[in-house]
Amino acid sequence: MMKRPALLLLSALLVTSVHARDLGRTDYQAALEEAKQENKMVLLSFIASDCDYKSMQFNKEVISKPGFIQYARKNLIVVEVDFPMKKKQDVALQQQNLNLLKQYGADTPIPMVILLNAKGEEIARQTERIANEVAPLIKWIDAAKKQSEQPQSPPQPSAQPATPSPQT
Repeated sequence: MMKRPALLLLSALLVTSVHARDLGRTDYQAALEEAKQENKMVLLSFIASDCDYKSMQFNKEVISKPGFIQYARKNLIVVEVDFPMKKKQDVALQQQNLNLLKQYGADTPIPMVILLNAKGEEIARQTERIANEVAPLIKWIDAAKKQSEQPQSPPQPSAQPATPSPQT
């Protein structure tokens, strides 16, 4: 009798793990193309997956959770920009990730997430203070998207009257 619940739990964990792995892409250019085609946002997730505690917690407590996976499948293209110490990476992937780090803020601590629109333009970012919960991250993404979709108002004229030119 005990074996069945344990087997169901193990199956659920494996499915969640597989879905989380399928969610994150590593090819930035392909992700931008997919985002344009599907009219989705891109979430760049800058992490150090095997050597930074905050990155590992973010992956464990947010990225791999069913609630985030379900939300991301509908709304996002997730790109994992990883800087591992132990795990081997392809040289081209290492170079791409370094270029992305330079492009989006080399002096910013990891973990960091950057939200891009379908055109690849930055909408918002969160740095090391990323909440390790699904709901606050989704709320932040939705708020950033909503704000980015609002039309930009033209600059308002100065409230100060123009200084009259001296009369001669």
